[in-house]
Amino acid sequence: MTWDAANTACTTAGGRLPTIEELKTLVNATYTASGNTTYTIPGFVNNHYWSQTVTPSNSTYGYTVYLPTGGINIQSKPNLYYVRCVR
Repeated sequence: MTWDAANTACTTAGGRLPTIEELKTLVNATYTASGNTTYTIPGFVNNHYWSQTVTPSNSTYGYTVYLPTGGINIQSKPNLYYVRCVR
């Protein structure tokens, strides 16, 4: 979903988008098996997840965390990425 849709969905559900730091803890929960295959914790997809953080210089961009590597990326808010709400 888009960043705005994700933010609204989380708020409606009584939660919020996670911080970058909270998302980074999910990276620590992944593990690599033989053959360099990375496994993510059940219920998550090896992809980008929106954080609540927007770029300070341009609020039309937000940050995602890429679960397989923990990479932090700047993305345009209309782009579609995964979301997990926290409380």
